[in-house]
Order: sequence, then structure tokens, then C-alpha cells
Amino acid sequence: MLRKKYKKDRETLAKDITETGCNTIILNIELKAISKIKDHFIYDVTYLDSGVIKNIPVITTNVLGILETIKPYINTGKSAQQISFEIGSCDEVLISRSISKSKKEE
Repeated sequence: MLRKKYKKDRETLAKDITETGCNTIILNIELKAISKIKDHFIYDVTYLDSGVIKNIPVITTNVLGILETIKPYINTGKSAQQISFEIGSCDEVLISRSISKSKKEE
């Protein structure tokens, strides 16, 4: 159990982290669901990027895949919405969506 002094809201925590000189850090990873893509999971990722808190969904096989997925978007200045869109446009996700639609038609 964390002591009360360690419990802070995200904005205060982000400010404190930025003041230490660290501009990019993962704040939270939460498993949300199992993906339709075989052996993949949907994670909700909250991270600090250049002092800005971003929250994006990531579909990957494991936690290490999250790091590989978001790495190209760190310090690019892109919004969380734009990053979510680009991550959602990857080949695996598009293939999953097309397979899902064809199954519904049958």
C-alpha cells in the first residue's frame, strides 16, 4: 500500500517528473481486452512525452511490444489522437478489420 504522500494526480506527477529533467516516461499500462488479432491484446497506455500527457490504445502481443509501437512517436510533437490514428492504421490492425467484416457477411 502506498503512503498518502506518494498519491498524486497525473498533472502534478507530470510536472514533478518534468522538473527532474525527465521529459518522457510511461505513467501507466493497463490491459483492456483481448484483440481479434490472434495472440494480441489491447492495452491502454498513458505516458509523458515532452511534458505532455498522452493516452493511446496499443494492440500488441506483449508489454515489450508497446515500447516498440510508441518508440517512433516519441518527441515528434504529434497529438495523442494523431498517434492513435497512425497506430490503428498498421497492417495487422487493418487485416484484422477486413477479416472481421468478411466474417459478418457470411
